Amino acid sequence: MTRALPATPGRWFSEEELHRSNAYHRPLRRAAQLADGGFAVLVVVLWVLDPAVAVTAVVLAIAVVLRAVGGDLVMDRVAEPAIGEAPLPLRRLLISSVPVAMLRAGLVGALILALDAAVDRPWLIGVVPVILVALALLVAEWWFDLVHRPTPAGGPSSSVVAEVASRLDVDPPHVQTTASPAFPGPTAMTLGARRPRIVTTAALDGAEPQLLEWVVAHEFAHVRRRDVPRGRVAAWLAVGAASVAAAVTAASVDSSGTRALLMTMGAGLTVWLIMQLALMARSRHAERLADDVAAAVLGPRPAVVRALVSGPRARLDPTLWERISAPHPTPAERLRRMTTR
Repeated sequence: MTRALPATPGRWFSEEELHRSNAYHRPLRRAAQLADGGFAVLVVVLWVLDPAVAVTAVVLAIAVVLRAVGGDLVMDRVAEPAIGEAPLPLRRLLISSVPVAMLRAGLVGALILALDAAVDRPWLIGVVPVILVALALLVAEWWFDLVHRPTPAGGPSSSVVAEVASRLDVDPPHVQTTASPAFPGPTAMTLGARRPRIVTTAALDGAEPQLLEWVVAHEFAHVRRRDVPRGRVAAWLAVGAASVAAAVTAASVDSSGTRALLMTMGAGLTVWLIMQLALMARSRHAERLADDVAAAVLGPRPAVVRALVSGPRARLDPTLWERISAPHPTPAERLRRMTTR
């Protein structure tokens, strides 16, 4: 009977928790909707005006920067105070959001100019995006270290890592910790395709031992299953499929200039979006398996999982789009799976 429990948020969280979560995410949703609507209007304007490709590249690159920085600014200045937290320091934008946004803008601009240069050779359109994404993935980890400055973990993290590794009968991966303001909550992440490592946050290092054990065991499962390199290969395949769609479109378009470029990008982005949803479904499956490994090693611990997923910044009551585009299962689903084990 317990396995029939629903994964609806109201079954697992109080009205106060849901209210705080909605207060945090409501301005973020509105900002995203406004940004997406503005971007759509911008594309229509570019289609009508049909400016030079270089102008299109600059305009879209600036739009990418404004969307990324604007969303983080709303989170820092509006969403955090909405749940009674002090606004995050503006330097977070300088050390994290702005550099990442500039990198994305550079990639967008380079991609547009490369696609325009290859318009007479459609096969290049199938190659250039894959090369750019491969370079971005190689740079991403170096960029993370430069911005967030992780250091070797010590204290409770080291002893917990050793204990969990002995239970799993595996060699412990390298563990680091970061005090970056970009990660205010207790969390951890697995990085590195060739040399996997686990990076914990300062807030997690000060958490209760049971919660720290669970998070470490969960990340160990990602390392053991090689989720990072598998995810990287899947990302390359997704970009490759989108590049092929763009190349086929470019070969069938008779015109040139911004309108032809927008048609080519539109075809590629449509396929990429479909592939991205598939990647997110794969990611949610990997997260469920990692939870299963942690539960098998440490026991289900639903109270620990609840403390981990029910913070005010968590999406306790996500929309349908947020559910299918998220890399993690919903908090309600994770709690249900732990409770019904």
